[in-house]
This record gives sequence, structure tokens and C-alpha cells, in this order.
Amino acid sequence: MMKKTPRSLAVDILNRVEAERSFAEPLLTHLLDRGAPAGAEDRKLLTELVYGTLRLRNRLDWIIGTFYSGAVASMERGIRNILRVALYQAFCMDRIPHYAAVHEAVGLAKRLYPGRDRLVNALLRNALRQKGEIGYPDYASRPLEHIAVYHSHPLWLVSRWEARYGLEQVCALCEANNRTPPSALRVNTIKTDRETIVELLSKEGFRVRPSLIASDGIVIDAHPFPVRKHGLFTGGCLQFQDEASQLVSLLLNPQPGDRVLDLCSGAGIKATHLGAMMQNRGTIVAVDSDFRKMARGVELAKRLGVKIIERITADGKEDLGPLYHGQFDRILVDAPCTGLGTIRRKPEIKWFADPDDSGRCAALQGELLLRCSRYLKEGGTMVYATCTTEPEENEGVVEKALASDSSLVLCEPPALRDRSMIDAEGFFRTWPHRHGTDGFFGAVLKKQNY
Repeated sequence: MMKKTPRSLAVDILNRVEAERSFAEPLLTHLLDRGAPAGAEDRKLLTELVYGTLRLRNRLDWIIGTFYSGAVASMERGIRNILRVALYQAFCMDRIPHYAAVHEAVGLAKRLYPGRDRLVNALLRNALRQKGEIGYPDYASRPLEHIAVYHSHPLWLVSRWEARYGLEQVCALCEANNRTPPSALRVNTIKTDRETIVELLSKEGFRVRPSLIASDGIVIDAHPFPVRKHGLFTGGCLQFQDEASQLVSLLLNPQPGDRVLDLCSGAGIKATHLGAMMQNRGTIVAVDSDFRKMARGVELAKRLGVKIIERITADGKEDLGPLYHGQFDRILVDAPCTGLGTIRRKPEIKWFADPDDSGRCAALQGELLLRCSRYLKEGGTMVYATCTTEPEENEGVVEKALASDSSLVLCEPPALRDRSMIDAEGFFRTWPHRHGTDGFFGAVLKKQNY
């Protein structure tokens, strides 16, 4: 059996992402954890090939279409991904010799798709010969098509964003979505402090800096070995979490001794942050309908040493029962959403998304938000948060909830280090092109005393 190379492994992952609508990160992590490929450089190459090809898929398909007489969409998935990976190396990477990219692509096609290797060879060689002559849609006359192709986002999404934010902003946003984000982590203050972590990692050759916006956050720009393998991570001192995601917990601002509800808790990353902020004093009730995520949450809390989380596997749309009515000082509604604010970390999301997804999500989000109102004490605080850019899922949901429940009022969020993250309406928003974070939204609501 032929040994798998980074290029062939990348094609395998891309085929699964496309066929199964799977996310690349768990597929990649599973491979890397099994030691495939073995060398550090090969592991780095595999990661770049997967994410780079996903990020620039439209641009790569445009190049394929320039030299292919048929419809790119009708091409066999495996052949298409072999070509995408090879073209990404040839057009978007400096350190890969062109002959190596072509040679392995042709060999892979010959092994998996006998007879189609001639197409792969001819197309790649033609593309390389005419590399400097490939014309993309003209920005001056066809700006939306240019952005959709060259900056590689679905045309419907580019058009929607341009109508809302203008051409300059949508171009900047798409460019930012295609940049490789640095590793953002949260320091677990139950076990250590940020200054200690920065000092320890710096001594070991990590290029690390404190987050300028998240008080418990650090950003790692370069690392001598994977952070997940470091004792500080396995020992529970660190957790991967985007800086904007960390700010959501600061909006809720839980205090030691509070009783907190975390609806749609998932694997409990934010719940563990809340537990650290509460100094392991009080109670957090974490609710999610996915028992597998809840099981991962148990392991996460154990690693991080958070001991105040109680878990309920339940559908957030259903009433938890009268024992929970009016019982919580603070509630986090981290609502399921389209995730379009996380494209830079999960580029496949833009290819999975559908124009009608935001409307479908908004109906569920509104139901969850109104359901949670009954669990909140008078004078209590509730934060509604998403990781999407879409107003239907963000302020649209909040405005409908305020119109439906007169006990809720919109409040000014707690002070953040970057005040540009709070807009004129009092909503929390972050943007990849403005703040260097994922795109998050948050609204702070209070239940009035009567």
C-alpha cells in the first residue's frame, strides 16, 4: 500500500468535506493525532493545503474553468480536488516547485482515476504556461464578480454584503476572511494567570503576546510545536477560543455565587470561561440537545478544573420546567446560527451556506430567546450572542423579542477595552477586517423589576 503524502491526504479531506458536508478541522485533527503525516513540515503543509484550498476554492475553480472545455461543477469531485490542491501550490505558495505539484497530482489521478491523469497533466501544464495571462472578472466593470472569484466567496453572499455595507467594506471583509488567523487561546485563571503563561511560552520559543481586547486571552503567532501537545494545554491552563468569543462572557459579567444558565452550551467552552470568572463559586446549568457535545463538555471541564457546571441534555425550545422559572441571575443564549462570522477559521462554511439559512435560523433563535426570558430573575441579565454577520439573526431577533416581551429591555454592555465594538444602538459587534477577530454579535438584556 502506497504511503499517503500531504497532498494525497489533503485531497482525501477535501473530498470528505464536500461529499459529507463535514468540517475540515476534526478530520485534520484526527489525522494529525494519529501521526499522519509524521514530519513537522509535512503536517504544516497538509494543514495549509486543506485550509488554503478551501479558502480560495472559487479562484482555483476559475483557473480550472479557463483551461477545461466542460463545466467545472460536473467534473468528478476527486479530479477537481486534485487540480485545486495542485493549483493552490503553484499559484498561491512560493516554496513548492511546480514540477513537484504537477508530478504528484498526475500520479494521484493515474492511481485513483485511470485515464484522467492525461487531463490533469494537460490542464496543469497549460495553466502554468499561461500563469501570468489568466484574466479574472474586471473589478472596475464587474466588482461583485471580481470579489466572488478572486477573493473566493459565493456571489450571493458578496452581493448581500455589498448591499448592506458597501463595496469597500465587503472587499475588505472577504480579504480578511482569507487570511490565516493566528492561534487565539484563553488562559484558565482557575489554574494560572496570563503573565505567567506568556513568560513560560516565550522561553520555549513560542511567539506569543497578550490579547489587546480580551483580558484572559493570548495570541500565538508562531510555535515550535503544536500547542495542543504542550503540558500547559493538557494540564488545563489553556483553551483555544477566539478573542471575540471570550468577550461574550465579559458581556454577561457573572459574579461569584451567581446562578447562571448557559443555553445551547455545546461542548461548554464558554461555560468553562464563566466558571473561571465565577472562581468556581455558584452554579452554571449547561443545556444542550447533543449528548455527544455534552460528553465532551464533561471532559473539558475536568481538564480545566471547573467544578460548578451542572448539565441537562434537553431541547432548548422545550420548557425546562417550573423549577427553573425565575431562578437565574444571568443567562447566556449562545444561539445556533449560520456561523458566517467564523469563515476565516472555518472556510467551508461559506460553501455550505444557503441564502435562506439566516431566515431559518432566526425563527429558532427568536424562540430560544423568548423561552429563556421565563428563566430569568427580575433584575437579571441575559446575553444573546451569535457568531454571524447577518442582521436577521442578530438585531432582528433581539428587536422582535423586545416587541414580544415587555419585561425585557436592551442595556448598555459592560465597558470593553475597544469601544468600537459597541455600535450606536448598543449592540456588540466584531469584524475580521476591523478587529482581527471572528465576527460576533451580542446584545445585553435585563428583566425589569416590577
